[in-house]
Amino acid sequence: MNRLEVGEVVTLDNGGEYICFDKLEQDGITYAFMLSNFTPLTIDVAVEEIDGKEIKLKYVDDQKKREELFKIFTEKHKND
Repeated sequence: MNRLEVGEVVTLDNGGEYICFDKLEQDGITYAFMLSNFTPLTIDVAVEEIDGKEIKLKYVDDQKKREELFKIFTEKHKND
């Protein structure tokens, strides 16, 4: 099973389309940073899991974890 690629558009269980704009691996867990493809624009983070032949994205709802991931994201791209 191929993993989610940066730039790929996916439809989540809520019916909304999201664009994966970056990925981060931390402690063996792959996180996908997702931008909604509808208004209002939202940025979400999901854990990427492979279940058999499909990719599952699980929304990260822990606020402390989200803040930690966005801090790492900011550091990663501060010179872009």
